[in-house]
Amino acid sequence: MEKHLIVGREAELGELSRLVASPDGRAVLVRGEAGVGKSLLLAVAAEQAGALGHRVIRATGVESETMLPFAGLHQMLHPLLHTMPGLEPSTRAVR
Repeated sequence: MEKHLIVGREAELGELSRLVASPDGRAVLVRGEAGVGKSLLLAVAAEQAGALGHRVIRATGVESETMLPFAGLHQMLHPLLHTMPGLEPSTRAVR
């Protein structure tokens, strides 16, 4: 695992570490101004989750897709289609 030097974000790192180590399904929303380190915090959490054997799925918000309904959901679920053999062909074809 790549080590990241993050100063002054111990509370956030601790919360994210607890989140990825939790045996329950969890979700988190990370918000903040551009450049405050959200991506780095999430990269550390993703590394921790991967090290614990969790599947990590990522989506990135793109301003040009703000008017497209479910664009983020599509980003997250499309790579998983191969793991869902029971889907009806018509459902699988929806994009």
